[in-house]
Amino acid sequence: MGQELNPGHYKATCYHYNKVWARGKPSVLKAHLANECLSTPEDISKYWRNKLAENNITYTKTFCVQSNIDQHFRSSQPLPSQ
Repeated sequence: MGQELNPGHYKATCYHYNKVWARGKPSVLKAHLANECLSTPEDISKYWRNKLAENNITYTKTFCVQSNIDQHFRSSQPLPSQ
């Protein structure tokens, strides 16, 4: 773990490329190892590519029912509350 700059915020350095981030955000570091750092060993790069791919497909978009503007102005009634 890097040097703590503020409570919960750390400086980060890539061991393979020596790139330094003033504030190491996990998502940025994972993307760096998966896609950007050419010095990262292939097994590590593949591991993080797979992890990022898993994270991208683990949600389901919820259906949102939204009123149209013409539904509102044709009526003197207020919009339904959600």
